[in-house]
Amino acid sequence: FPVTIGGGSLSTHYFGAALDWRYNTRASAMNAMKEMVAHSQEWGIQMIVDYVAGTVWTPSKGWRRQEPNKHGMGQAWAKWLHVETTKNMWGVKTPLANRL
Repeated sequence: FPVTIGGGSLSTHYFGAALDWRYNTRASAMNAMKEMVAHSQEWGIQMIVDYVAGTVWTPSKGWRRQEPNKHGMGQAWAKWLHVETTKNMWGVKTPLANRL
């Protein structure tokens, strides 16, 4: 599956602590989110953003709705998940895409 890692500005992507996973089917996204939430502590996941559903998951708050916007939040065409790791996992040398 296509993954975007990195970026040109200082961000969690730039530091390799976040990735955007573009998916083909909603079922695959739902399965991936279920696994990521179930293993969030083990994998060091601090946030999952589901753009199509317009929701954000964090361990402390669970899933919460976000306001739709032109950048993709809440838009049917925004078929990607943004996944961020905890600061403790930033130094792990295995690329984030391989850990998930």
